[in-house]
Amino acid sequence: MALSLASLQTNGHDFELASATSDLTIENAFALSGSETLSTQGADLIFESSADISPGSTLDASGGGKLEFQQGGTDNGTINARNATFKIGSAYAVPGTLKTNGSTTWDLGTLILISPEARLELGGTVWCWIRY
Repeated sequence: MALSLASLQTNGHDFELASATSDLTIENAFALSGSETLSTQGADLIFESSADISPGSTLDASGGGKLEFQQGGTDNGTINARNATFKIGSAYAVPGTLKTNGSTTWDLGTLILISPEARLELGGTVWCWIRY
């Protein structure tokens, strides 16, 4: 069952989708702040506007499904896209941590900006970016 919400505010609480069939689309700008965790449980999660992940927060799609960022945003926290489809529709900045593995499907329609401060974990291996 797919659900579309104009906005979602977690108000300092963790948020978990019920199952792989509980797909969610968030229409307006979204921010995950504090030390909150949003877990998809294998469902698709689509951000139609910008999506910002604050330091200490985690967006966890490791159960599969699709994470789609249509209008960009910034990951200053952690995005776990292991076993998921990671789709970017507009420039998305990653100064935080992005976790992937061999089961991550990349659909990069536009630019993903990985900053020198970012941590990119590919299948458990940590890659650090060095600025020249």
